[in-house]
Amino acid sequence: MIELKILVDFSLVILIWLVQIIIYPSFLYIDSIKFKDWHQSYMQKISFFVIPLMFIQLGLSFFSLMKQIDLLSSLHLLFIILSWCFTFFLSVPLHQKLTEKGFDELILKKLIQTNFPRSLTWTMTCIISSASFILSKQG
Repeated sequence: MIELKILVDFSLVILIWLVQIIIYPSFLYIDSIKFKDWHQSYMQKISFFVIPLMFIQLGLSFFSLMKQIDLLSSLHLLFIILSWCFTFFLSVPLHQKLTEKGFDELILKKLIQTNFPRSLTWTMTCIISSASFILSKQG
């Protein structure tokens, strides 16, 4: 199970850093007239990947914590909860504004800026699950 946990965590890390470094900054270069339709399409397509991964990650983390309550499992779940908070209290409302208003440079820059903590929390989940895997092989 720990291998699946690492795979899911690593998938989200790759995805979030692509979003942080390439995808969100590229929003600034999309034609403002076409932006609203393009953003709606983007949201549907990215959700197809992100939502299942987030739920699988959360489920695996809960299962792992129920199996063995320890510091790494607790930290893993904590960073997932933080990622969800960043997602649903920062990113989702900004995306909703973009869906309603269309192109808005200030909102886009805020989206890029507020995505950085989410990138870090998902990176931490991957580091923690990797550390758990290494420790499990040592003893």
